[in-house]
Amino acid sequence: MTALWYLQRKLCFNKDSEYFLNHFNRKKSSLNHQFYSEFLTKFFNSIFPSNSKKLPVISRNSNQEELVIIGDYFLRDNHGFLWDGFIHKSLPNEAFFQDIDSTQLEKIKISKKIPESIINSLPLFNMFILQEIVGGPINDFIIGALFEKILSDDTKKSTGAYYTPDNICDFLAESSLNAKLFSDNLKVPFWINCENFFKSELDQYEFKLKLNKIQDFFVKINNFKILDPAVGSGHFLASITKILIKLYKYIWTASRNYQIKGVLLITVSDEIIDLNSFEKFKDSIAILKKFLFSSAIYGVDINPRAVIIAKIRLFLNYIDSWDFSSSRFLNPRLLRLNILTGNSLLGSINWSEKDTKEIKKNTKIKPFHWNVEFPDVFPINSNNFGFDIILGNPPYGNLLSNSEKKEIDPFYSFLNEISSVFIERAIDLNRNKGIIAFLTSYAICFSKDLSKTRQKIVNSYEISKIASFDRDKCRFFTKMTQSVSIIQCINKNSIKLNKNQFSDILTTNMFRKMPDLRNIKYVLANNFLLGKNIGVSFDKKHRLPKIGEKRAREFLELLSEHYTLNSNEKLLILGDILNRFLIIRNIDEYRNKLMQFEKEGKKVEDLISVRISGNYWYNAWEKPPYYGTQIALVEISRNIEGLKYFILILINSSLYYVWFRIYSDGRHMNSDIMKAFPLSQDLVDKLKTFFDLLKEFSSFLMKSLMQCFDKEHRRFNTSEMKNIIDICDIILGKIYDLPDDMVDYIQNFEPSVRGGKKISNEIEEKIRNLLNNSGNKKNSKKIIEDFKNIL
Repeated sequence: MTALWYLQRKLCFNKDSEYFLNHFNRKKSSLNHQFYSEFLTKFFNSIFPSNSKKLPVISRNSNQEELVIIGDYFLRDNHGFLWDGFIHKSLPNEAFFQDIDSTQLEKIKISKKIPESIINSLPLFNMFILQEIVGGPINDFIIGALFEKILSDDTKKSTGAYYTPDNICDFLAESSLNAKLFSDNLKVPFWINCENFFKSELDQYEFKLKLNKIQDFFVKINNFKILDPAVGSGHFLASITKILIKLYKYIWTASRNYQIKGVLLITVSDEIIDLNSFEKFKDSIAILKKFLFSSAIYGVDINPRAVIIAKIRLFLNYIDSWDFSSSRFLNPRLLRLNILTGNSLLGSINWSEKDTKEIKKNTKIKPFHWNVEFPDVFPINSNNFGFDIILGNPPYGNLLSNSEKKEIDPFYSFLNEISSVFIERAIDLNRNKGIIAFLTSYAICFSKDLSKTRQKIVNSYEISKIASFDRDKCRFFTKMTQSVSIIQCINKNSIKLNKNQFSDILTTNMFRKMPDLRNIKYVLANNFLLGKNIGVSFDKKHRLPKIGEKRAREFLELLSEHYTLNSNEKLLILGDILNRFLIIRNIDEYRNKLMQFEKEGKKVEDLISVRISGNYWYNAWEKPPYYGTQIALVEISRNIEGLKYFILILINSSLYYVWFRIYSDGRHMNSDIMKAFPLSQDLVDKLKTFFDLLKEFSSFLMKSLMQCFDKEHRRFNTSEMKNIIDICDIILGKIYDLPDDMVDYIQNFEPSVRGGKKISNEIEEKIRNLLNNSGNKKNSKKIIEDFKNIL
């Protein structure tokens, strides 16, 4: 219906820009239609085939003929079946029409603008009506909204299908083309690279070299094969097509300026066209789109409805460039779209025809054989196969069924996160020097289960970049709360995989606010993979750090030094002094565990409790403030004086928070990350030196936390005592020999959510002086008194 509505706006039907609106209004009164779905039912039955094998007799009415052709084109999938009225049969009336406040409607008529608040929850027909009121075309938002409307919430969750905003699609399209065309200059944004090449660089060369440079550029983009393996509404493919058209315009302009003829040729419908003569064609952009859609743009989706929407979207994108004033009728059957229904994760890529038949015979799930469906991209027995660019927003989560997992288990490293499977599949589908650009699950950074996926990435590409975004204030999707990452894998190199060589992988910090995507800073992460400690290799189970800043890298370097400088091999990490994580769901469970602990001959005083999840703060206490699945008991396994005070101060500190923001999912206090935290060199000596201060401050810290406890909501308003948390970091800075400016960085980490540094310079200076004098036993009582007064 969207396609038909769009054609109406192009004056395709009786040259009436409100053809369907007028038709609906007439039918609504004469046939007593109360809802748009009733109108759609009759409308679809009259213009779309009602039989899956046979088209109805076409009316003499030219409009009817066009509608039948379009209906057949869009409702037939690659398996040859037609969907009869696929939308209105499965959606309630409310999905199409609802009354709109007349006052609001008048405002829209006057302002010619649809408010964002209305758009977000608007049914389909209301959207069309309002588009008519504001006089705008059916745009990408409407297509995306249609995709959202035809998928139920359950379907979205089970398939991971969500509509991706324009700016994200454009960014991934630009960055993938930048990596493919200007890989030596990736720090410069894509369009600046284009301007520099076509306007500055070319002017430096003589004509012959100009010709070679332009021709090389032309051949590159002319031979691109681009895939979205979970195509959804086709948004990413529409974005990259838009950018490719601009690139052709650059070449087009250069060919005219430098009088280059006879070499910049494209073939469209068996007709060879010289870019230099493009101005002769009224439909030049449509010709380019037809060329791209038939030879460069590919998409696959397991959801047949998504495939239909994607085809509609690209078709509308195509006809948007046609000059409908000409008498030539546009037959959509002449447009070849490589958008197919299938399971991207299962099927042959470059196996022989015999192998393909064998897999098809043995598998219970219908595979998508790439070398069969796209033989131009995967010629059998060829070494130069695959896509140049693979981009999109494939689903994430534990979405694969048990039967699917059983079928694909031999081919992938981790099946409980489908985003990992898509990344590994994309690597296999990428040709040499290829690019991957995905919006994906942020598990690609923090999850140890994806270690082998990351290993395959660094084994396969020259360089990779990952940017991560927190769900709270960097929400990419209006209807999904999910932290995400953008991953770019650049220049596939099969030699690295064969030799098991590791290339560079760069990361950002985990953004709390949406940054300018085109000016993101990345930092090399290879040296800071976290296993049992910092510095393990990609072929070991690890977590990837989210760094992004020079100071964050220095933070990790300073902590890493304690692994190597520590002379006591039995006191290297927190895991050497902590034991057992016991969840305490209720008070009875707590009492039972205390009794069990005492039976083992251990002291209850050696237990602390921690909150194992926290978005902005992490906390630890001497005793649990409440009970539940988020509270755990932790045993201190070493009998070292002052150790308990040190641990309580550490877990409540910003220092500890920074550590977890770099390595965790930003929420859970994973025990392996906790245990890998390095202990200070000469920790035992330092605990002796600062024992009295640690004891005094730990007691004060516990009292302050309880004063900030909100019993009703079972939470601690730790932000109210940020000045006290700052003292934790001053003390830890002394224990870990951190420079003052690093302590300052830690105290000010993520000020938008933690409030920044709150302690005054005067108080901070006094505490530093007390710490410096703590080794003087003669004045220890006075030091403690002074410390109490400060607190």
